[in-house]
Amino acid sequence: MGRILKAVYSNTFNYKGQHNHVSNGLPKLVVDYCSSQAEIENSWNPPEYAERIKQQNANWQGNFNLSNFYYYFQKFYGTENVISPKQISDDECTYIYPVEIATTINALYEDHSLTFNGNAVNYKFLDTVDAVSLTHMKAGRLKIVINNIQDPITNHSSVRKFELMLSSHGIPTSNLIYIFGNDFNQYYKEYPESKVKILSGILPLQQQALAIETSFPSMTSLGYISDIVRYEDIVDKRDHYRSKKFLSFNRSLRSHRYYLAYLAMEHDLFKNSTLSFINIFHSFQEIKQEIEKFLGYPIANEKLDTLMALLPQELDTHHLTLDEKMGFVTNGNKKEWYLESYIHITSETVFDVNYDMTPFFSEKTFRPITNLQPFIFLGNAHSLKKLHELGFKTFHPVIDESYDTVDDPVARMRLIEKEIVKLNELPLKELHELYHSLESILLHNFNHFLTFKNTNPFESALSKVLTFNER
Repeated sequence: MGRILKAVYSNTFNYKGQHNHVSNGLPKLVVDYCSSQAEIENSWNPPEYAERIKQQNANWQGNFNLSNFYYYFQKFYGTENVISPKQISDDECTYIYPVEIATTINALYEDHSLTFNGNAVNYKFLDTVDAVSLTHMKAGRLKIVINNIQDPITNHSSVRKFELMLSSHGIPTSNLIYIFGNDFNQYYKEYPESKVKILSGILPLQQQALAIETSFPSMTSLGYISDIVRYEDIVDKRDHYRSKKFLSFNRSLRSHRYYLAYLAMEHDLFKNSTLSFINIFHSFQEIKQEIEKFLGYPIANEKLDTLMALLPQELDTHHLTLDEKMGFVTNGNKKEWYLESYIHITSETVFDVNYDMTPFFSEKTFRPITNLQPFIFLGNAHSLKKLHELGFKTFHPVIDESYDTVDDPVARMRLIEKEIVKLNELPLKELHELYHSLESILLHNFNHFLTFKNTNPFESALSKVLTFNER
């Protein structure tokens, strides 16, 4: 019989005959409020309680929540294996203490402050861990699992700070496990003495594959029916010439997205493509430096002025607040944009952060796949290779994908730019024929994507956790 995995939560409440939990990492002030409100309101809704607390604390972000890990753990490992610290036994089970980060991993070691209903508290994450759990952590009986699967890790110094904090409190860091949206081998090169475990998973594979059945078509907060392109849509429109060459969504602008906007200006893509470039958080000089990093020579201020006059470019977010534009729902999918464009330029979260950082896939990676569109991929090197390993097909040699093998981000961007320019120079008739020549690949990718709808994005990582038995 294999080892049994059990998830431990410091604050477990028996409400209406069922166990309910508040996420690990929250101070007693928050936990007590959640518990009391459940009794007063005859309901259990911690997210609503947290919002009330935030209304009195403009700078308090919650930092930790019950989210993806909690949902999938209960679904695949059973609610009977979600327990309180007092249920930890000296047996053959593997016990984990899940911490789900709602902001950044800095929240693990930074100071936090909170004032609510006249009560104030200052605390760090370790202050929220109950005495029983802390004893088991120090004994190596209870492993700390930090979930940040929704984001890539790019800053090894933050990982190191929390590791050192645990060590200073007598907690063996061989029992500290991170689950990120990517691997991060550079950490072990920088700190070869580290015993931290860094695992990875791909969250959107399951979530978006399931959403195809449950979320499309549907009305969204963006004000239109959200739906995906289906194969019959392509068949029905084989004789229809689409009006746009490229489609690309860029929400929060980063260095590679600024450069993509620059390319759009230089090659008139704003006229013949559907593009969004929404949130700008950098100064004129910072944007200039980011573009010049890829350009390789100075850009005239006048030319940058011209570009900045074109930004932001918004398609369906004009009515949203800044906060909403930072986090609007990802199932906002306007079918018409895909049916009126040929090539998707997928601009992922990271492109040039670290040569050694493995690919990170968010929902952006899978949008063209779920909408039957070929794509050029602006992301880390070897991303297409990773997609191939997952069973997907891409578009070489119709699109030259040699860029995927190039570690240097500037050289990789040069090859990507070459492909964008080449495709942009094609007449619509040739682009139309190129698109339809790829139908079999597009259909394969869509059907293969559906096979992930019942998978557990944490399965691979948690199976490895079961093998970490240092005591």
